[in-house]
Amino acid sequence: MLEKGSKNILPDCSKKTFVRYVDMETGDYLPEQYGRCDRESNGSFNFKPLFR
Repeated sequence: MLEKGSKNILPDCSKKTFVRYVDMETGDYLPEQYGRCDRESNGSFNFKPLFR
């Protein structure tokens, strides 16, 4: 699931538009490379983890 509330800086564009994924069972953040950029019209970044 995506985190709620805060946004982080996306390394590719240095904009504060990045939302990280959170482990639903533990509530911990997944590694920093997993997340979604909300600037979809400007090249949208979305790297989803593989769930089992």
